[in-house]
Amino acid sequence: MIPWSVIEQRAYPIRIGAAVVAELYRVLDCHRPESSSPVLRAFAEPWDQTRRRLTQPWTAAFTANLKRWLLTYQEEAVLRAAGIVPDLATYLQRREYSVGMPWLYDLATLGLHPPPPAGHLLASPSMRTPHHPARSHRGHAPAIAVEAQSG
Repeated sequence: MIPWSVIEQRAYPIRIGAAVVAELYRVLDCHRPESSSPVLRAFAEPWDQTRRRLTQPWTAAFTANLKRWLLTYQEEAVLRAAGIVPDLATYLQRREYSVGMPWLYDLATLGLHPPPPAGHLLASPSMRTPHHPARSHRGHAPAIAVEAQSG
């Protein structure tokens, strides 16, 4: 996750980043990519095969979480370009998504038999309790390291 965030936040032009995110959204919404990019095709083909094997509620929840993850990088790039630093509460909420925790939890459910609906793990009180410290560590440690390195 760090390489994507470093590229998006520091060097990647916002306009290009927005176009890439829009194309990935199209693919997630079951449309063929408008671009002939091999990266988009490499994403579209397995996604098409995968979503056909899973339930519609699971794919809808997973798609929403993955889109939110993609959007966080675009949002962070725009905020940084404008010199806006979000307040702590906004940063913490966004950081959960920018490290991909919700969609990773969705993927983890696929290994359970029978798999629960996407979003079920995070709705469970027994999972919500350890989830907060886990996402905080996973979400904040890399950000602190990147900021420390950049001076």
